[in-house]
Amino acid sequence: MSTNPALFCFNSTTTAATSTAAVVRVEDEMRMMEPEPVQDVKCGDVAVDENNANSVPRMLSSCTPVQKTLEAPVAITNPASTEGLMTSPQLGQHVDVERLMEFNRELTTRYANLQAQFAELGNGPQRDKCGEDTLLAAQYRADLRKVTSEKESVCHQATQLREDLRHTAARLRFLQTCVSQLQQRLMQRDCIIQKLMQERALNVVRDVQTRMLHNELVETRGGIRVIVRYLPTAEEFSNIEIVNSNVISIRRPLFSLTHLKGKPHGEHFSVFSIHSNATSNAAIFGDVRDYVEACVDGNTVAIIANGPKGTGKTHTMVGPADDAGVIPRALSLIAQLCTDRMPLWEFKVSLSAIQIVDEEIYDVLTDMDEKFELKRGWFASDTSERLAKITLHDDGSNIVLKNVTELEANTEDRLIQIFCDAWQTHSKSSHVDSAHFIVLVRIKAYGKVPLAKLAKMGTAAAGMQTSESLVRCHRIISHGFLILCDLVSFDRPRTKRVTSTAAWVGKTDRQNQTANDISGTVLTRVFEAMRHNATHPHSPIPVPYRDSKLTHLLKPALLVEAKCAVISTISLRTSMFKSTYRTLQLSEKAAAAGFAS
Repeated sequence: MSTNPALFCFNSTTTAATSTAAVVRVEDEMRMMEPEPVQDVKCGDVAVDENNANSVPRMLSSCTPVQKTLEAPVAITNPASTEGLMTSPQLGQHVDVERLMEFNRELTTRYANLQAQFAELGNGPQRDKCGEDTLLAAQYRADLRKVTSEKESVCHQATQLREDLRHTAARLRFLQTCVSQLQQRLMQRDCIIQKLMQERALNVVRDVQTRMLHNELVETRGGIRVIVRYLPTAEEFSNIEIVNSNVISIRRPLFSLTHLKGKPHGEHFSVFSIHSNATSNAAIFGDVRDYVEACVDGNTVAIIANGPKGTGKTHTMVGPADDAGVIPRALSLIAQLCTDRMPLWEFKVSLSAIQIVDEEIYDVLTDMDEKFELKRGWFASDTSERLAKITLHDDGSNIVLKNVTELEANTEDRLIQIFCDAWQTHSKSSHVDSAHFIVLVRIKAYGKVPLAKLAKMGTAAAGMQTSESLVRCHRIISHGFLILCDLVSFDRPRTKRVTSTAAWVGKTDRQNQTANDISGTVLTRVFEAMRHNATHPHSPIPVPYRDSKLTHLLKPALLVEAKCAVISTISLRTSMFKSTYRTLQLSEKAAAAGFAS
């Protein structure tokens, strides 16, 4: 802002200027008393935009105050004149100048304030906008912090997920490796199982073929096998002589014997084997062991011990504790064979025990109440009356015992225990000396290999039908039946009159014949009829199985492909010649029937 210098210059020679100066001073003072109008500030053509912060400074820069001469200080070009002014009588004028300068400074201050106000007015919208921006920035910063926190959380979760993914990938690789190994092992085991199944099928085929060969071998050696066990005598002379291990010679005694009248040189009996009483029961059982095995294979087998009293029938069949007889040894062998064949077969073994007294069958395994037994024991001397009676039927080839107790046992100890209980009950019977003791063992075998696999192996159906095997439910099922008999002597004294006998027995003989003698006679006639039918197949005669309870019970083992072992116990003493001869006659007929069949 510039100031007019002519306003502050004075001439000492001119006095007329004094009045003029006074007039100017008065006008200036009056002007100072009035406020400076804002219109004194001229602005250019710059338009003020409230929304544009840059428009205010441009407007201020274009504004020019009217009293520009007041902004600039008074220029005193001549110091001497200034000093003269201060000391001259014109000091009053100088004071007025000072006031003008002071007023000029105030105007300058006001102008600066106005400029500041204009600047502030121009910066208002910008400050408002800055405030809004500050709020938005604060909100954005809060949102940014929130987003940053969420980002950090997500990053942490992503890190954990990546770690979990890494562990999962590692575990997946491990599981894939395990699956691969398991698949390989499964394939190997499948191959092994396939081989084992093939081997099992082959073993079943071999087992069936072995049964067939074993059955043929037994038949070759005789379906009915006779084994003789004798008691030696201390006599110097005996009518019975053991020629060798298979032949017994009978010499004609001094007294007349009807059967030997036409045989002056005596008679010879050929049997399977001959043993003395010194032979162990194990050796006796060795002669019938294959019959027990045939029973496990699915055949019906009978092992009979007969002979005069006191010759060792019970010793042979039951035996003492240190030398078990045929029955306990047969039960042990059955349990052992069933255990050995478990990989191919599933066995069910059941045992029954009966006794035959005067053509009546009693169950010796009946569970009797102890009180009932004691009560009957006071009034009844016959223990057999407390045993349950059993009825015998047959369907042509198999027998059916109704109401018989049949106990299942799959272990050797259980079989022996059942047998011991039955033998104890039989021994307590009052008719123990006249009762046949019979043990019945049923063996049912189920093949574990399906027939489809056996068909692939080329097994013949005819081979499966041997040994009385049945094919049901696509499995091989075989039924074995073992009859173990400890018979009493057929020459026992009379204990009860017989009211009904076989049709072929005459009335006189029927009155004098005992029930046990009927059993022996009928058994002999059965063997004779079997031999006749084997040698004369075109003219068969009926076999009298039903003429006695014993032969009726033995019928399944005496049919075609019969498998029966007769253990005859005899004595070489002369006093027992008659009963021994009858026993040997029965044995000879049995052996002849076996060889003929």
